[in-house]
Amino acid sequence: METQYIIEFVSLAQTKSFSESSRLLHISQSSLSRHIQMLEKELGNDLFARTTRRIELTEFGRFYLPYAEKQKALSEDTAKAVQRWKKHNTAAITVGISHHAHLFSITASIAAFRKANPEIPLRMVERSLEQLHKDLLEGKLSLITMAYPKGQLLPERFITAGESNLVAVLPSSHILATYQVIGLYHLSGRPLYLPEEHTLFADLIRDALLREGIHTDIMYQGSLPTRIDLMKQEPGILIDEARVVQEIIKDESFVIRPLEPQVGFVFGLEYAERLNAGEYRYMKFIRDLFAD
Repeated sequence: METQYIIEFVSLAQTKSFSESSRLLHISQSSLSRHIQMLEKELGNDLFARTTRRIELTEFGRFYLPYAEKQKALSEDTAKAVQRWKKHNTAAITVGISHHAHLFSITASIAAFRKANPEIPLRMVERSLEQLHKDLLEGKLSLITMAYPKGQLLPERFITAGESNLVAVLPSSHILATYQVIGLYHLSGRPLYLPEEHTLFADLIRDALLREGIHTDIMYQGSLPTRIDLMKQEPGILIDEARVVQEIIKDESFVIRPLEPQVGFVFGLEYAERLNAGEYRYMKFIRDLFAD
């Protein structure tokens, strides 16, 4: 039985006017009349007694009306529930990403999610790891890219996507440039160019040097482009993440060397305890993507 015909019957029973109901329902009077006739045929009884001046419900029409009203109300409630479900499940989600996110499989995984779930709007906001962690704790973001030192106990709600290490960058003319590996003890007393203070990479190298009891001579802590420019003027040793420097430093006047012992971190997706349906689908997608 066509639900729309039942809705039209209820409207016509209320207005007792084909012209008024057709206007309210945004259909032609001929279509409305045909739909009522089809409904009557299916029910096996007339619903209206028609005269030249007006229409009235038949005895069967009065009997059927309360049931039709319930079906109409149920149909409307169902439509509203479906809309609420769609809104909840396709609500725009925001992923907080770190600087150089493309180097850590993040942008590629987001593109893969968008392709698999085109109905879910997804936007990205780029912030420092420190700000992302703060936003997660304060409930401003529910999905963030995050990194932690290797060996550290990872949060319960963290999906590991990979790992990486810090490396040393030296002028090719540097006395240590012929070494294939730079020991942390080699950094003692030598001019260093380190990442910005109070960032993960800066904390990693600082803690590693402290553990080794190594005296540092920090020339500058700040952005990578500034450190590279300064090192061209005053040679020293620059420390940063392997993938970042490999992408940015193409100058053959520099060499990139691993550190020994390794100073590394794991990176991935950290998420809040409570997620909406869209965020949960993203979290599950990332978990399945990096399951291996």
